[in-house]
Amino acid sequence: MEIENQLEARYGSSSSKVNKAVPKRNQTDDNDENTSNPSNPSESSNSTSSSNSSSSSEELGSEQRPISVQTERKRNKKIKALLESVIVDDPYLDPMLSDEESVSNDERSEISENSDNDENIIDEQFTAPDWDDFDDNGDFAYLNSSTEFSESWILLWIYKYQSRFRLSDVAINSLIKFFGQVLKDTDPKRFHNFPSSSHNAKKLLQIEKNAKTYAVCPKCNKLHKTAEISEDNKCKFVEFPKHPMKKYRAECGAELLKNIPVTNGYIKRPHMVFPMPDLKSQVFAMYQRPGFEQNLTKWAHRHVDENIFADIYDGGIWKTFPSSDGLESSLFFTPEFADTNLGIIINLDWFQPFDSSVYSTGVIYGAICNLPREIRFRQENMLILGLLPGPNEVRTDKINHYLSPIVDELLEFWAGVELQKTANYPNGRTIRMAVICCSSDIPAARKLCGHISSLTACHRCYKTASGNEEERANFGGFDDIDEWFIQRDLEELRREALAWRRCNSKEERNHHVSSNHVRWTELLRLPYFNPIRHCVIDPMHNLFLGIAH
Repeated sequence: MEIENQLEARYGSSSSKVNKAVPKRNQTDDNDENTSNPSNPSESSNSTSSSNSSSSSEELGSEQRPISVQTERKRNKKIKALLESVIVDDPYLDPMLSDEESVSNDERSEISENSDNDENIIDEQFTAPDWDDFDDNGDFAYLNSSTEFSESWILLWIYKYQSRFRLSDVAINSLIKFFGQVLKDTDPKRFHNFPSSSHNAKKLLQIEKNAKTYAVCPKCNKLHKTAEISEDNKCKFVEFPKHPMKKYRAECGAELLKNIPVTNGYIKRPHMVFPMPDLKSQVFAMYQRPGFEQNLTKWAHRHVDENIFADIYDGGIWKTFPSSDGLESSLFFTPEFADTNLGIIINLDWFQPFDSSVYSTGVIYGAICNLPREIRFRQENMLILGLLPGPNEVRTDKINHYLSPIVDELLEFWAGVELQKTANYPNGRTIRMAVICCSSDIPAARKLCGHISSLTACHRCYKTASGNEEERANFGGFDDIDEWFIQRDLEELRREALAWRRCNSKEERNHHVSSNHVRWTELLRLPYFNPIRHCVIDPMHNLFLGIAH
């Protein structure tokens, strides 16, 4: 108490000198890591700062909105000034800092010397390894679709048998070998081309899976190339290379590989993997199906009732979505490009694959809006963008590590990807793709789009939850509707998201999210993406399950 009295006499009753104004209610994200790991000293410090800032915010007028920050943020100068005026002069301000842990002049000098590389470090924070380096060719190779095999029905039956009874690939490989031996003994001339393994069978039927598999750090979720993991088997990722304290600028250090016992000893395999099915291969396979391109054009020829919103085509985004040139007069969705310019709904969700244990894994997948609604969500028409590892859900901003390589592929499709051939065009076509909607449950949608928890603020307008510490947060009250029922500004949101990415500590990021209600998402690298309009209301949970009642 004596220390607190000294602080109050010297700096006032709050930490408003170092923190910006926050809303009346102490707003935190329900997925924030500081609630799950209170043993971390830095997180404990953050909770102290949040409680102090909430008490001072009561003095703010209602007209002060917490979402405005300066456009240019000179983070290094701000931290240096803060350290000199607060931490150095009064070490009691942060009770978690001892004399040995105080930031020295040498450390501040080291931070200042590295400021020139700050922007490069920020840009590469969530960058995944370049997949072109994973193979020698680098270029995408299309499957040979001219192969003819008259007895393919036998192989198709085997794979349907596997799907029906959920058999392993090892069992099916043995079954194909047995069928091949029996058929060749029966009629060697007729079945001389019958495949001898499951791998050859999939290659023959054009159903082999082209997937990129990353090794994932179990601690920080950073993606790695398995072949390039260092000999010490440690993750080298540094989350906050510009942190004012040296110990928080250290490498992650988590083990990436584990020993798997085999007959002759051990082999090394990643603790966690992130398989990412190749998007080009999936789109190419769809365009080889007869009738697929005709189904893509049906939306352009349907009957339209101007007074009824029957499908996504009747909405403003579909009707006004601009092409890559940025001109409003040049639209992306037109009858001329009905079967080549694809609009994608993406979804993120987690599920329990096992009945006998608690293990949560996730999937990011997409549906093609150009297809009629009755076939849009069929399994054969879904695009699998990535399979998230378990055993727990990915936390808040950590999802960006997995979104980064997915966004890289989406950027390629936005520029245009050449298909060598399709079912209707043997000379090939150029296919473009854009994400126009994020349709997930509320927590997953907030992770994808970088918004704060729905218990704190609305992602579309400036309405925030009300209530004190004794009451449950709610959005009741419409007396001041004219002050908050205004759509959020996209450019402002982008600036705030970039400002979050430039924060140099977890505490600073947590405070930024509480104040501005937004964090960085890799989807913002898509030049057309609008996390305000493209993040839609969750109809399944709100309407069908009755949460909105």
